[in-house]
Amino acid sequence: MLTAIDKTPVLHHNSIMVASLNDGGNMQVRVIVGAQAAYACISHESGTLDVRLNPGRSARKSMKERAAELREKAAELTRRAALIENAAELVD
Repeated sequence: MLTAIDKTPVLHHNSIMVASLNDGGNMQVRVIVGAQAAYACISHESGTLDVRLNPGRSARKSMKERAAELREKAAELTRRAALIENAAELVD
């Protein structure tokens, strides 16, 4: 469960709202809402990842939707890789 680091979101002079959250361990999520787009900036022990959030949805729902999209793409790539491996057995 993520918990808030900042009790209230911070509004900066350039109209970007930042809310920082962490899991008490090695992951931190900053939700940045600007005039044109919103992002979840994820920091973890092996790097960082920025996720553009879908308009009109909560950060949680948007991130879960993006994760599902990536899983679908990964499954398709896995199927293609298996096909290529199988086809490789047919050639010298």
